[in-house]
Amino acid sequence: MRFVWGGTYEFPLGTNRRFVNEGMAAHLFGGWNIGAIFQAQAGQPLTFWASPNLTNSFGGNARPNLVTSVKETKGSRTIDSWSNMGAFEHPGAYTFGNAGTGLTEGPGSWLLDLSLTKDFIWGEGKSIRIGSDFFNALNKVNYGNPGTSVCPAATPCTTNIIRSAQDARRIQLSLTLRF
Repeated sequence: MRFVWGGTYEFPLGTNRRFVNEGMAAHLFGGWNIGAIFQAQAGQPLTFWASPNLTNSFGGNARPNLVTSVKETKGSRTIDSWSNMGAFEHPGAYTFGNAGTGLTEGPGSWLLDLSLTKDFIWGEGKSIRIGSDFFNALNKVNYGNPGTSVCPAATPCTTNIIRSAQDARRIQLSLTLRF
């Protein structure tokens, strides 16, 4: 599931506006715009894989065995242990696992991007716009998906650990000349 909302607002100040529309104050306080984009997204379905593939039948990925419910309480999830790995076991040599696809989901995410611009108008059809854009303005950490490999007990592997995140806050400045 994904939700996206966006909007802009032009402040009612300055020349040809409702408030502060004359004199130097109109040029100083007028021409400001603010924009925002908010995005919220549920986590992606996660499918677990048996690693290494010991089926001896084909290349690619094989599924592990599901031995108990993979459901966990959301409060127990951390970046070092995202899913209930006790629910899986490696199927062993020459056998296929019974685990289905999308048994649990990865971390969700939300972002707020903001922009602030100011227009300086001089003459007919001529203006300069200065602006700043703030991507991930609140600097929220949005984690990537954890590893989903299930390894044999004799060959432990690092799985179920989140090792990535989306970009941190980025700021961009711009200058636009219109004529």
